[in-house]
Amino acid sequence: MTAKQKELKKHLIKVCHTLKSSKFPDDDIRKDYLFVTYGKTSTSELSIDQLKEFAIFLGYGRAAKEKKPFIKDKSEKTVQNATQSQIDTIEGVWFRIAREPSDFALRNYIHRITGMRPLYLRFLSRTDAQKVITGLLKMQEDWNEKRNDVDFKSGE
Repeated sequence: MTAKQKELKKHLIKVCHTLKSSKFPDDDIRKDYLFVTYGKTSTSELSIDQLKEFAIFLGYGRAAKEKKPFIKDKSEKTVQNATQSQIDTIEGVWFRIAREPSDFALRNYIHRITGMRPLYLRFLSRTDAQKVITGLLKMQEDWNEKRNDVDFKSGE
């Protein structure tokens, strides 16, 4: 083995030891995986090709980087914010039918629907705003049905 190969092997072992916690909770499981896959119990016993394969499995290299696109310039994002009419619809329906008609409760509801809690409603994307409106309109239909059932029963 040449000096460059030894240096490469040493580097790959460091990479594997750095990334091992992403896949293996403890060393025993990692050693079992190595034994089942390569017939070895230590990364120092692996060949350079096996180390490369193991490092890629752990998330190192181009294969891992290609999965996560990174947008440097915000102008490349094409997400449009919610329109004022969408915001008015959300607030109007919410404050009419909610059990707790507060801004904080509205933000919690939006968080349940979209997975994000916006500081201002104008920061919602148009698609997220449409999801919230759809949910609110369904909630309004249920609210109207309950109200009609109560009115019908009280009228008998």
